[in-house]
Amino acid sequence: MAIEYGIINPERDKELKDKGVKFLPMVGNNYENGLAYNNQGVLLLNDNEYARKKLLVLGESHYIEDYEEGEDISKFTRWVVGDYCNAESYSARWMNTFTKFARALAGRETSIAENRAIWDSFIFYNYLQVPMSGTRMQGSNEDYEKAIEPFFSVLEMYRPDIVVIWGNRLWNYLPADHSFSWEPDLVIDYNEHKWGKYVLSNGKEAKVLPIYHPSVGFSWDYWNFVIKILLSAKPIFTPIFTAFAT
Repeated sequence: MAIEYGIINPERDKELKDKGVKFLPMVGNNYENGLAYNNQGVLLLNDNEYARKKLLVLGESHYIEDYEEGEDISKFTRWVVGDYCNAESYSARWMNTFTKFARALAGRETSIAENRAIWDSFIFYNYLQVPMSGTRMQGSNEDYEKAIEPFFSVLEMYRPDIVVIWGNRLWNYLPADHSFSWEPDLVIDYNEHKWGKYVLSNGKEAKVLPIYHPSVGFSWDYWNFVIKILLSAKPIFTPIFTAFAT
């Protein structure tokens, strides 16, 4: 039986559904505590010594085989994360994607227990609000357009400090209005990385960073460094990379 994972808030869920959210976000049990890196670049969870940041991880879509129109899929994201976080071993190939992203945050090899703790520290939400009928499929232009209001409803409700986007295709479809501003490229090891900010209704800025999709061609140690730059408040130096946090 599928287990609904994360923080469950019926009132918030209803509000999001009323605004068009079909796949409710998985809100990690420690999301409000945020995460941080110390001066040595070590990931910290539930630590009060360093300024902690709230993270929202944005996937693109769900693949649901034999989906029937009108079927209740609102808890599907939470079921998927529950399958991963409650697993005693990673038997399904898609679980490797989740593990690689956890390691991109940790910057090292991680255990099953550590992966669960990391996934408990952020929100996971898929942008498209319609299921795909096959893997690696892309939604229609209308699907991406209809996803805008639900996405901003989630942003306004949970107000993350950082939004990490899985894949450049999704990044290219994200709306550049709604108080979005481009920021100077991050240049790391001669690679230029686009990023920007959304300004929320309360004036808070949510940094937005696209990364390669963790499912394929993903170097978690490299992306760990990129992510740390936006999560850190100080310059970071390593023998390979040099970059300044903003």
